[in-house]
Amino acid sequence: MATYIAAIAITKSLEEAKLRNLLLRLRDQSRRLLEVEETERRSINRELHDRIGQNLSILNLNLNLIRSGLSTNPPTAQGGRIAEAQRLLESTIMQVRNVMADLHPPALEDFGLFAALCAHAESFGARVGMPIVVHGKEFVPRLSPAVEISLFRIAQEALANAAKHAHAKRIEVTLANAPERVTLTIADDGTGFDAARLGMASWGITIMRERAEAARAALSIESAPGRGTRVVVEATRETA
Repeated sequence: MATYIAAIAITKSLEEAKLRNLLLRLRDQSRRLLEVEETERRSINRELHDRIGQNLSILNLNLNLIRSGLSTNPPTAQGGRIAEAQRLLESTIMQVRNVMADLHPPALEDFGLFAALCAHAESFGARVGMPIVVHGKEFVPRLSPAVEISLFRIAQEALANAAKHAHAKRIEVTLANAPERVTLTIADDGTGFDAARLGMASWGITIMRERAEAARAALSIESAPGRGTRVVVEATRETA
């Protein structure tokens, strides 16, 4: 009997070890996939800038020169059409810039996580017509690039969810830096949801969890119907 129990214990231990190894491999693969995704985002950002952004800017300049050369007293029909085309072009340029910033925020690479969060909150808030307040300050020394991009993408997803699904009127983003811990909190005053029953299975929350795990951070979501939502991400300073 003792031998049988020992055999069961050994088998169980081996199965647990295999499961741990499998989870580690899955986490490593998830991290690599996210790294590939970020590389592709940078590539698309460069393509948009080099092939489309510059051409749109040159086209806008040419339209402006043509419009300036036309007689404007009285305004001609051609001048009106050019002015309308220029307004449409300027709107397109702004949309392309927004897409480029979403793909790969330049502030994140140049200035750090807090600056990137502020820039994204300003542009995204203007697009959706919602005030987004960011609290905190830049970390010195900065976090690792992997942790910075993970936290930024989580904030990006949380803001999109709040604007699209929660019908929030106000969102606050807080970046807190303690000696041993980094905490990112995104809180909204939206409709909320039953986190235990509904939220954990949503695609957006799944993406946030994967990004947190890839950065070896802990993600928690606090929400209830009618009471808004708080997304909290915590990473130890050693991990960051």
